[in-house]
Amino acid sequence: MKICLSSYIEKLFMVVFKKNVLMITEISLHVPNRPGQFARTLKSLAKGNVNVLAFAIDQAGVYSIMRLVCHPLDKAVEQLQKYAYSIVQERLFAIPIPQESGKLQPVTELFGKNDINIEYGYLTLRPGTNEAIVLLKTDDDEKEKIARKLLIENGCEDLDDLT
Repeated sequence: MKICLSSYIEKLFMVVFKKNVLMITEISLHVPNRPGQFARTLKSLAKGNVNVLAFAIDQAGVYSIMRLVCHPLDKAVEQLQKYAYSIVQERLFAIPIPQESGKLQPVTELFGKNDINIEYGYLTLRPGTNEAIVLLKTDDDEKEKIARKLLIENGCEDLDDLT
């Protein structure tokens, strides 16, 4: 089940308890690897009044993979499709952690010890706090379920029912 980062954006980014986990939806698209592509993408989102909450750009030969977490998601999809972007939606874990040395390591160790591969990840800062939100993509749907269960068993609150 994909979770739209919609009316619960404040609960994700402004929760006081720092051990919450939520599955969010990321948009990824392939764009030519040349100057101005990121600006063009952001301009199309701005025209739709879409806010980019997190992003990562990875080079993939003559193309780049742009990964975006946007609010509202449905409007972001609509805007990007209107401008002829081909998009893919992926589920990611969104795990708030303190911005302190060594705080991400236990999460990655938990995944590794349970044979859960982190396909990719990036982070964004939580407004008004000293916390980051780590966005992680696993490479297998069954392992995603196991990872979610492990995170909850290890003190992360399950917020997936916020839709």
